[in-house]
Amino acid sequence: MPVRALKALVIGMAVIIVVGFVIVVATIAQRLTGFAREEGAPIGDIALPMPEACSMADVTQLDGDLVAVRLEGPRWEGCASILLIDLEAGTVVGRLQAEEGAADAPAN
Repeated sequence: MPVRALKALVIGMAVIIVVGFVIVVATIAQRLTGFAREEGAPIGDIALPMPEACSMADVTQLDGDLVAVRLEGPRWEGCASILLIDLEAGTVVGRLQAEEGAADAPAN
């Protein structure tokens, strides 16, 4: 291998090492200064639309800022359901609720 090609290879690898080091230092500095979103940051109050007879049975973290809240209580009050909540927006984005007789329906 010619000396000129070897010098170019060494210089190229040195540049890659320096760029990688700068990226690592920048990432550490960003996390230390708080630019990254902090885990556990307060989100405020979210009012859940549920009847008084219902109670929250379980809360499960889904993808990103989405959580599922399982409600329990009398089925005739509409308690047998799951609320999907977007914590970033502070809103209920969906409600999963079983229909009467849905268990008898044929599966697709």
